[in-house]
Amino acid sequence: MSLPPTVSPFDQKEAILAREVYERAVFLSIDERNFEDFENSIAVVKTYYDLFRGKLPVSEKEHSVVGLYLLYLLAFNK
Repeated sequence: MSLPPTVSPFDQKEAILAREVYERAVFLSIDERNFEDFENSIAVVKTYYDLFRGKLPVSEKEHSVVGLYLLYLLAFNK
């Protein structure tokens, strides 16, 4: 598995699985209040959202992840 994402060669199943792993990492890091891991996971999962838009099916968790990130930015005045 290629984590973080690579464009070539593109394996859709692998990219979906990796995106799901990072989405779960976002939620887990929030549960653990580990904001450094949260920032790292957000950075990678946003890459999947942006880089593979149109190549992967839309994630059901994308809006929740982006919403959490926006709340994080607001709460920490970033």
